[in-house]
Amino acid sequence: MRTSLLNRRIPTLLALLLLIGGIGTASYLANTQLHIISRASPEEKPQNMRITNVTDSAFTLTYTTSIPTLGTISYGTQEPSQVVFDDRDKKAGITKDYTTHSITVEGLKPETKYVFSITSGTSTFLDGDKPFTISTGPTLSDAPQGKTVTGTILTPDETQAVNILVYVTTANGEVRSTFTKADGAYTLSLRGLRSENLDSFLNLPEGTKMSLIAQSNTSTSQASFLLISPSLPDITLSQNYDFTFGRTLILPEVSSESATLSFPLFSTSPVENAAVAIDTPTNNEEFSDQQPRFSGTAGAYEEVEITIKSEERKVIVQADANGNWIYRPDTPLTPGEHSITIKTRDSRGILREITRSFVVFAEGSQFTEPSVSPPVSTITQSPTPTSQASPTPSTEPSPTREVTEEPTPSPTDVLIIPTAEPSPTLTPRPSIEPTGTGDLSAISLFSFAIMTLGVILLVFTKGIRV
Repeated sequence: MRTSLLNRRIPTLLALLLLIGGIGTASYLANTQLHIISRASPEEKPQNMRITNVTDSAFTLTYTTSIPTLGTISYGTQEPSQVVFDDRDKKAGITKDYTTHSITVEGLKPETKYVFSITSGTSTFLDGDKPFTISTGPTLSDAPQGKTVTGTILTPDETQAVNILVYVTTANGEVRSTFTKADGAYTLSLRGLRSENLDSFLNLPEGTKMSLIAQSNTSTSQASFLLISPSLPDITLSQNYDFTFGRTLILPEVSSESATLSFPLFSTSPVENAAVAIDTPTNNEEFSDQQPRFSGTAGAYEEVEITIKSEERKVIVQADANGNWIYRPDTPLTPGEHSITIKTRDSRGILREITRSFVVFAEGSQFTEPSVSPPVSTITQSPTPTSQASPTPSTEPSPTREVTEEPTPSPTDVLIIPTAEPSPTLTPRPSIEPTGTGDLSAISLFSFAIMTLGVILLVFTKGIRV
């Protein structure tokens, strides 16, 4: 009987050990995977950002990224809180990664300032240390009818260019934007086009000169045309055109800076918000100040739960727009060893927990290393940051580029102005190196095999009779 019990218990214990080992391995795998996902890629950074289609109740943010990336906007009147997806994702009902992005925020109030942040891939981007700002226009009545600009964008190899951003504007006018469809075609209505300060509608007679930009993540084309003929000839990316003479003029390449004159960039340097971290104290740091100043980073505007032990103290502070948080105890800590633990969410909403150990010395005692954190006497406990509104982005177009050379009449339909025009080239799209996916797959299979073997042994032991 005793031998039978031993024979039965040994496989059961072995099965339990295998199950525990498999679960532990799977837990390690999950933590490692979360760490890899949270890494920000520099190719995700928004570029060529423009605010377009501004009305009394909506606006559109457009930008490009070097690699296909999922993009969203978080917006609000006080702080970014409501999330909006890409226009194409809203129509399709699913999210996808793109290199050109257009996100329209609707249902806004007239003449109201809004703040917003951009989430691109795994990172959230701000305007320096605060959210971006945009103000809606006033409510206007009797919007005039306007013509519709149409055409097709082609790649340098003469195939249809899909998902290309197309912008149209005129002198002293706002910027309108849209996308090319699967066949490279675009349609952009100019009905109710507003002035650049959004306070009135523009009168657009047929002779009005308009400007167009076609933008991909690697190439840009510019064109001028008259509203008398808003149906434009084909445009090939990386080439520039003038259609105002009733025929196509292929112009020499111009610098990208000139494109921002009629189509101003909203911001050229969005800054990624910080990850979750404890900056002070470092592990086992020593303090002579019994009320040391703690600091770190979290997601923008996230609440940070701080717990200090050995004496139990728990407070909640709020990170500012750039994710920075600080805390200084109201009363002195007792001399000895302590720990600080923070719980907060990062920019992707994942809950993080970090713990650091530190030592507090008695007042007037000697210690071997100087304190890294000097005493701070004027900082109060965790002030709640407020969003500082930055100036409303200005969209001040200047007169578009005029062609100074009058073409000589010719029976041909297309005139090419002879210049030393370089051959258009496309910048290669950067790629992301693998981040250890193979190792994680091997660990995943190993942990699954261990747990499977444990289950089999448990089932087997149930069949053994005493």
